[in-house]
Amino acid sequence: MESWVRDITVALGALGLSQTTKANPKSSELWRVKQAHESYAMIKYGQALTNMQEAVNNQVVNTRQIFLISVLVFCFEAMQGRKDTACINAAKGLRAIADLHLEAKKRADGSALQSYPKRHHDEDLACAEWYVQSLSRTSFNHRTSLMMAHS
Repeated sequence: MESWVRDITVALGALGLSQTTKANPKSSELWRVKQAHESYAMIKYGQALTNMQEAVNNQVVNTRQIFLISVLVFCFEAMQGRKDTACINAAKGLRAIADLHLEAKKRADGSALQSYPKRHHDEDLACAEWYVQSLSRTSFNHRTSLMMAHS
């Protein structure tokens, strides 16, 4: 398993725990537990982002992994209440998928997709298209949805 998958999965779990822990600042023990979960989530999320960026920069990810990165980052950002950031990151991920497919089409041997089976390309594009349509139907922010549709 890629380290970024493990890190962001742990981050999402810790963030979920911090958000479901019923605590207020007057209840010091529960408050410390809530804060510890939130802090750990942010640390793991930072590690995941660093590892994701490194994998993308080194071109060791395929379209399916870029799609997964996009969805997981979207989930984390949306859980944090940063809906505009979530949508912007999702749009960037989808643009990266489209760029990778365009690059592969330009190369006769398809080497840009790292021996990735052709049937997966079609599935990934269908998933990405569904993802864009789903995001554009969300009511986070009309401006963001329009921006994504025209990206």
